[in-house]
Amino acid sequence: MKKKILALISAAAMLTGCGNNASLKKEELQLPSKYAPYEIVKVEPAFEEGKNSQWYQDFCRQLLEYSNEPVVEGKISKKEFQCALREIINDLPDVFWLTDAWFDMGSKRTRLEFNYMQGCDENNIKTMHEELEKAAKDIISLIPENSSDYEKVLFVHDYIAQSVAYDTSVDFETGSGLCYTSYGCLVRKKAVCQGYAEAFTYIMNLLGIESGVCAGDTYAGGHAWNYVMIDGEYYWLDITWDDTDNDTFPVSHNYFLFNDEMMSHTRKAEWEQNFVPVCTETKYNWFAVNNTLLDSYDLDTIKKLSEEHSGNSLELMFTDFESYTAALQGLVIDGNINKLAGISTASSYYHDDRNYSFTIIY
Repeated sequence: MKKKILALISAAAMLTGCGNNASLKKEELQLPSKYAPYEIVKVEPAFEEGKNSQWYQDFCRQLLEYSNEPVVEGKISKKEFQCALREIINDLPDVFWLTDAWFDMGSKRTRLEFNYMQGCDENNIKTMHEELEKAAKDIISLIPENSSDYEKVLFVHDYIAQSVAYDTSVDFETGSGLCYTSYGCLVRKKAVCQGYAEAFTYIMNLLGIESGVCAGDTYAGGHAWNYVMIDGEYYWLDITWDDTDNDTFPVSHNYFLFNDEMMSHTRKAEWEQNFVPVCTETKYNWFAVNNTLLDSYDLDTIKKLSEEHSGNSLELMFTDFESYTAALQGLVIDGNINKLAGISTASSYYHDDRNYSFTIIY
């Protein structure tokens, strides 16, 4: 009996609410109220044995050979295949052309059947796959030699945020789901959160850096973002929300390598996932690395940071709500922002009341 089990891009319907961060503009300020944190979800790994099984390896191999009807030995349960379809988003984020899946379980073999995504078929998927591979390798070729894993992750984060537009308009018009894929992100340069996340994981896979896609809920709706491992520790990363999508403003790093506690300010992971890492470290958080993660508001400290900063922005983050609101009071309401180095009539600022960040644009 043929049964529909899961859409390969199952996040598509759920993630229609995901978007990049708030528009960047100077605003009349009212001190915010503190938001309640989200739950930190702990998920038991769901596919550790299946990931190393022969049938899963055969399944992945056939997908990479462009089969839309893979057959594997043995009677594989619906639950196992659901786990497998979630797993290939991380293992094979470059297999972007398949959508809904059905399975037919026999006594000795189990057969799957996938639909092609609109705009993809057996005649063009190999060429499209080669285009995606070339686009990813072109980005990798730009990474400076001898870069550390941190520097590689930062380079790819900034490159995608700078070069890709958050855009669903073409796909909504055509009915295609390419904006949810790594191909949409790296080749067409137009994607939504799922596409950003799968593209990042694809490049990390090529670099040999452990990474994956996480789905969940934010205050703005369903969303997808990444985890990545650096020096044996997991961190969260959200390129979509760091893409300002504005030629005037530089890439943000508000959501670059953050931990569970920081994540709880804006989102929570959904329960039905194969793996959700525990992220407790802050060593490689952008603000920690750049000495702008502040545990109190001190105008002299911020003055010094403004004198030492390079580039066209100064990104600050505060470790707690009280320090953050003290900074809003001091810098904006009391006007002390005008005492910082480099401030002019062309300068502006924006802030994030949920993750306690304050960014000055010069």
